[in-house]
Amino acid sequence: MNIRRKALFTLFAFAMAAPLAVATPASAAVAVSLSKQISLVDGEKITVTLAGVPATQGVYVQQCYQPRVGQRAASGLLCNGSLQQTDVMIWASMDGARGSQSAAAPLTFTV
Repeated sequence: MNIRRKALFTLFAFAMAAPLAVATPASAAVAVSLSKQISLVDGEKITVTLAGVPATQGVYVQQCYQPRVGQRAASGLLCNGSLQQTDVMIWASMDGARGSQSAAAPLTFTV
């Protein structure tokens, strides 16, 4: 059964710089653009476009949504996957290295 739900996407930025690399300024921010944000259906594919990802870092893209009435989540949101469940999230970096997808191109995410 397809379930319609309002989805929120979160990014987790993890530094992948070498130990002596210069840190990215705090003012740098990753921008996220989604082809569709509301009334998503399970299994639907959307396009995620990233901008501002520093060359020495990467981001995880993960879907989070508000739980149904009666469900409870400590954070107020339920998220698919965890850092151990990489099949339900996207790891992206500017160089597409270290097993990541390239953040320089649009990414396809399955809801």
